[in-house]
Amino acid sequence: MLLVLFIAFADGEVISEIALLERVGLSVTAGRRWIAHLVGEDQIELREGGGGVTLSETALTKLRIFLDEACDVSNWLVSVRH
Repeated sequence: MLLVLFIAFADGEVISEIALLERVGLSVTAGRRWIAHLVGEDQIELREGGGGVTLSETALTKLRIFLDEACDVSNWLVSVRH
């Protein structure tokens, strides 16, 4: 769910709650429980008036750091093999 929202953010797209659940393959019931949990953990935010679901600033920062570190490890592995 977080990765889908990160990609949407990078593409400048705002995803509705239902579209997010469809993309990750969750039922509405299970998906809404996950959304409520992630809102409680300050990972995602619901826009007012049904305006979609977005990553929180905290989640954006953590995902950027994670992906940067993953790229660094990947680049290191490539350089070791050559």
